Amino acid sequence: MEEDNEDSEEEEGQKLPRVHNKERLWLNVQPKGFGKSVPDFHEEPLKPIPDECQTAYDFYKLFMPDEFVDELVRVSRLYAVKKGNSDLQAKITNNSLRTTQAIMYLTGYLTPSNRLMFWEQKPDTGNMFVKKAMSRNLFMELIRNTYFTDRLVPSKPEDADYDRHWKVRPLIEHINSMARKHVRISEHVSIDEGMIKYFGPHPLKQFIRGKPIRFGYKMWILANSTGELLWVQPYAGSSTHIEDFGLGQGPNVVMGLAQQCGLPPGTKVYVDNLFTSLDLIDHMGAKGYGVTGTLRQNRIIGIPLPNKKQANKELKRGETKMVFTQDAVVSVWKDNQPVYMASNCANGELTSTCKRYSRVDRGYVNFTQPNMNNQYNKHMGGVDMLDARVKNYAISIRVRKWYWCFYTWFLGVQMVQAWRHYRAHMKEQHKHVQVDEETKEEMKKRKAAERKIENIPLLDFTRQVVELTVMKHSDTYDMAIPQREVVTSVSKVAKEEIRLDEGNHLIMVTELRGVCRKCKNRTTFRCARCDVALHPTCFYYYHRPQEEPEKE
Repeated sequence: MEEDNEDSEEEEGQKLPRVHNKERLWLNVQPKGFGKSVPDFHEEPLKPIPDECQTAYDFYKLFMPDEFVDELVRVSRLYAVKKGNSDLQAKITNNSLRTTQAIMYLTGYLTPSNRLMFWEQKPDTGNMFVKKAMSRNLFMELIRNTYFTDRLVPSKPEDADYDRHWKVRPLIEHINSMARKHVRISEHVSIDEGMIKYFGPHPLKQFIRGKPIRFGYKMWILANSTGELLWVQPYAGSSTHIEDFGLGQGPNVVMGLAQQCGLPPGTKVYVDNLFTSLDLIDHMGAKGYGVTGTLRQNRIIGIPLPNKKQANKELKRGETKMVFTQDAVVSVWKDNQPVYMASNCANGELTSTCKRYSRVDRGYVNFTQPNMNNQYNKHMGGVDMLDARVKNYAISIRVRKWYWCFYTWFLGVQMVQAWRHYRAHMKEQHKHVQVDEETKEEMKKRKAAERKIENIPLLDFTRQVVELTVMKHSDTYDMAIPQREVVTSVSKVAKEEIRLDEGNHLIMVTELRGVCRKCKNRTTFRCARCDVALHPTCFYYYHRPQEEPEKE
C-alpha cells in the first residue's frame, strides 16, 4: 500500500510523490528549524453581518436566505407537475415552505409518536400552534413534493459531470457556500467522518461498527474545533467529489477538503488514524498547513519505534519515545495502551500532564504527556460536537425517499450554524457596549442580561426561530380556528369512567341535535360533563345504570 506504482500514476494522471518510511532520515533529537514549514496563523475578525440582523430569526435567515428558498419553490413546483399534482403549484410558496420547515424543527423538541397527532382534536396531543400554522393536508402534500434540483434524469458514469448525489447536490453546495460566506476559520480545525442516519436500501448506505450512528450515509466533514462546519462532501466511493492525489483515501480527503475550503496558511488540522500518514504531513506542510494525528500500526513500518507489542513490554505508563525528521515528529506514548502520533506543528516537548487512576496508589496520579497529544485531545472534537448538536434536536419527520434524510440533516446543520454565529456576534457586540452613566447595580443587571443572550441554549434559539418563522410566514396563523376543530374529544374508556363517577353531571339545552345515548331518539339536551346527547328522562338512569328497573 505504501509502494508507488509509476505506470498506474501515469495512466490516472499526475499524483503527488510518496516516500517510504525506510527511506527517511530519522533523528533522536529535534532538529533546528523544526516546525518552520508551518507559518504563524493570522486570525481574521468575525464575518460582517447586516445592521438589522439582531434576532435569532435574522441570523437563521443568513444561512437560509430567500433566494435559496425561492429556488426550492421553483424546483418543487416542477416536481409536483411531473408527479401529476399541478394543482399544488399555487400552494408551494416561500411562505408555505418556511412554515413547513418550522413545523419540522418543532418535531425535534416535541417529538410525537405520529406526526398527525399535532392536528388531533384530543387535548393531550393536539397542538394549537401547529394547527394555526398550517393545515394537516397541506403539510403532508408539501413534504411529499419538496424537491431540490431541476434535473430529472441522472447523468451516466461515463459523463464528466457524473454525480451519485445529484438529487441533494444543491443542499451540499448551499451548506458549503454559506459556511464560506459567514463562518470564520479558526486556527485549529479537524477533519472526520460523520453519518446521516438511514435504514432503507441504497447502494451508498454505509455500515460503520462502533459509531453512534452505524447505518447511513457517510460524510467527510471539515469543522472548527468549536463545532462550526466549514466544508462537507458526501462519500460516494470512487465518485466522491474529491481529487485523487495518489496518497490513499484518508490523506486524499484531508488534502481535498483543505483545498476546496481554502484554508489559510498556518491552520492546524487534526485528524484520526484513518487519515494520518507521513506523506500527508509532508505535502500539507509544503502548503503551509500543520497536521497532527494518530497513526495506525501499518503506517509505522520502517519507523525506528517499537510496535504495539514491544511498547507494552518496554514502556511504563506515562513514558514516551519519539523520533524526528526535518519536518515531522512521530511518538509513542504509553497510556493504558500505546498511543502513536505524528505532527509537523507540535514539538516533542513533554510539557503537558494528564490524570489517570492508579491501582497501586489507589487514586488519581499525574503522568507526563507529549504536547502533541494534549493539543490533539483539545482540538480534535469539532466534527463530533457538530454531530452531537444536530442530533440533540434532530427532526423526526420521515418520508419514504432516500434523499429525505439529507434534507433533515441539512436543516439541522443550518440551525446549529446560525446558533453559533449568533452567540459569537452577541459576545462581540457586548464587548463594545459603552454606557456613560450607570450605577453598579444597573451594570450587574446589564451584564447578566448580556450573558443570558450570549449563552443562549440551542433549544431556546430553535424555539425562537420556529415561533418567529410561523408568525411571519404562515398564511393562517392569525385566522380563527373553526369551532369544529377545537371541540375536545375523549376516548371511549375515559367517557365510560366519567359517566359512572360522582362528578358534576348537568343537563343543558344546546342548538345541536344529537342521538340520545339511552333511548336512541334525537334530542337537543346534552350532559355538560359527558358531552353526549341525553333526554331529561334518560339522564338519571344513564349515569346510574345499576338503579334502572328491569323491563318486564
